[in-house]
Amino acid sequence: MDHAFATHRRRLAANVKDGIIRGTKMAGRGACRLLYTGSGTQGAIDATAAQYGASPDQAAAVVNAARANFCTQAPG
Repeated sequence: MDHAFATHRRRLAANVKDGIIRGTKMAGRGACRLLYTGSGTQGAIDATAAQYGASPDQAAAVVNAARANFCTQAPG
């Protein structure tokens, strides 16, 4: 497992544990939808942060974990 991916997984797990991002699975699937429809990684991060009131770092953890688990073939 590469270091950046492991860091994002730890960050996501901490966010879920602390309840910072509620509905993380739904947020991850929403991030996949954005990635598959051409929003790109930064667009998915921005939209996830705005929708869930998360920081950009928290949203990036969700988007990156979603890309690794739900939507591995998504462009962007």
